[in-house]
Amino acid sequence: MSNLTIKQVSHLTGIPTHTLRFWEKEFDGILVPLRTQGGQRRYNSESISLIESIFKEMNKKISNSRILVLGFAFKGKPETDDMRYSPTLPILEYLKNKSVDVVGYDPMVPQEKIKNLGIKFEEPELIENVDCILIMNNNSKYLEIDFKKIKQNSKEPVGIMDGWQLLDVSYIKDLGFIYRGVGMVNN
Repeated sequence: MSNLTIKQVSHLTGIPTHTLRFWEKEFDGILVPLRTQGGQRRYNSESISLIESIFKEMNKKISNSRILVLGFAFKGKPETDDMRYSPTLPILEYLKNKSVDVVGYDPMVPQEKIKNLGIKFEEPELIENVDCILIMNNNSKYLEIDFKKIKQNSKEPVGIMDGWQLLDVSYIKDLGFIYRGVGMVNN
């Protein structure tokens, strides 16, 4: 699966092409397509398989897992509760189709909005038995989360997909997490 067109990526992921284009422009590093001489986008497999790679490394199946999603607003800086064009929404659909138990937290989005998505709202430090953490926006409050406590209260191993390269990679890996940063060459 390499050099896919934007239409192919949209079909595989269920994410509309206009949303993919928006993410590419708005969020540096989340989607970085190659360009043909004619300027057409070509996505490599990293753009659509990061979450699966974490589960593969952990020797776990994504189906029936428990995932903590951090970030429902479309961005964290400046802080907003606006979920329009949020990269989280299509990923939630993908996870629901895989029968994933999704719990979520966003310091700016009201709990009721998250619950209306069918997601259980939980403070991160109270989470137990999480398999993976997805960081979906760049709110600096995520840097205050006690990842050590989350790790202690969870199954082994635990993965983190950092969509914003927000966390200190060395610290997170020292805690024993399997870490993937979107757009990073050497995870």
